[in-house]
Amino acid sequence: MADGGPNPAPRVSVSSRLARLPHNLSFKQARIAVIVAFALGLIFSLFQIYTDLISERDRTAVTFQRILRVANPSAVQAAYGLDNVLAKKVVDGLFE
Repeated sequence: MADGGPNPAPRVSVSSRLARLPHNLSFKQARIAVIVAFALGLIFSLFQIYTDLISERDRTAVTFQRILRVANPSAVQAAYGLDNVLAKKVVDGLFE
């Protein structure tokens, strides 16, 4: 063209754009951001599961100790008096 106007941009096919996509800086940054976000989410989830496990273990131990404290006087009385009926009630109560 002799009119001195700007030359139109060369047309690039979609397949060549897709082939170059993994080499673009923005694509690399986005990929790294997604991987880091996934890794951080996984780490924080595992940490939360671990803290919940510890908390549940402690809560179970406290509950078990409370049950034993309640049953202890009856168990002592049954053992001291050799009372089979009371001993059976204590054992049945512990396993309910």
